Amino acid sequence: MGIKQKFIVLAGIVGVILTIVSVTGYFTAYDNLSEAVNEEIVANVNKEREVMDGWLKEKAKPVTSQADLMTEIEKSGMEFDNEDLKTFLSVAASDKDIQEMTRGDETGMFLPFNSPDETGKTDARKRPWYAQAREAGKTVYTEVYTSKSTGDLVVSAVAPFYGEGNQFKGAICGDITLTVLKEQVQNIKYRGEGIGYIIEKTGKLLATSGKEQPMSEARDIKGVGEKLDNMFQSGSGYFTYTDGDGVDQLLAYTTVPTTGWLIAMAVPTDFVFAPIQRLRMIYGVLIVIGFLLVVGMCLSFAQRIIKPIVALEGQASQLADGNLRVDKLPVTSEDEIGSMTQAFNIMQEHLHGLIGRMAST
Repeated sequence: MGIKQKFIVLAGIVGVILTIVSVTGYFTAYDNLSEAVNEEIVANVNKEREVMDGWLKEKAKPVTSQADLMTEIEKSGMEFDNEDLKTFLSVAASDKDIQEMTRGDETGMFLPFNSPDETGKTDARKRPWYAQAREAGKTVYTEVYTSKSTGDLVVSAVAPFYGEGNQFKGAICGDITLTVLKEQVQNIKYRGEGIGYIIEKTGKLLATSGKEQPMSEARDIKGVGEKLDNMFQSGSGYFTYTDGDGVDQLLAYTTVPTTGWLIAMAVPTDFVFAPIQRLRMIYGVLIVIGFLLVVGMCLSFAQRIIKPIVALEGQASQLADGNLRVDKLPVTSEDEIGSMTQAFNIMQEHLHGLIGRMAST
């Protein structure tokens, strides 16, 4: 194998090593970048969860405060007529997002603030929200429903109140309008892109920035519906799926603690992983350029070594044939090859002189 071929093999080995190092670096950067992107998306969803959870807690405060007040009144033994109790409800019903405040108790009272007294016509004890408050023993939220009067989505916050010996006496129910969901779901995006979903525990779609309608079945969303049970079970996470239009999506989701609703965000994977695609392209170009540079430099270096050696070989052949009048080789470098060329020229000169003296003798 000639020197040139050896340098070509060396260039190939160096190129392979460079490629392995570059590919390893790419996959390391890919993993880190993917993790950073996923964490950013999850952080966006968690941020919206905190906003929604905080808003729900804020709206439930008047209901909880009213229940605490009723507990104090029941334990004090003071008695109030319905008008007085309705006045107490007016304090809690001052929030514009609360459509109605209702008091129900173990006597069968059904006393709303904005509507006429339904006691005797409607028994609060038979209402699901009343039983839910009694069983929970704390402020809880009902399933979402559509208001007959306004057509808006409504969720009721209910809180129990107690008498002497912590005996359950009744519950306060506040109907909270959920028009804010229409606005909030528009904010569930990743860098301005994506579709937001707010899904109730029953699988109803409360709000979305997509084409689906509120209160439709989230299970009908292709790629999401079949995983809905796992989403509620795990509480948070992310996965990829293909939507009805054939677009690959990355969906991140989390659970609102107060209500158990899911807040989810779907973003096209092409948009999410665009930085990774650029990273792949950059690494690919660098690998190709690096490989070509290594091969080119090795070939150039080999040529610089081979050229003077070939010249020395030709000069030596001329001397072997008895031609002592060949021109001296030019010294083109100051390295070992240059020194060898200089020594060869001196040897040629001394040999020419020696033979000349022998001829004279």
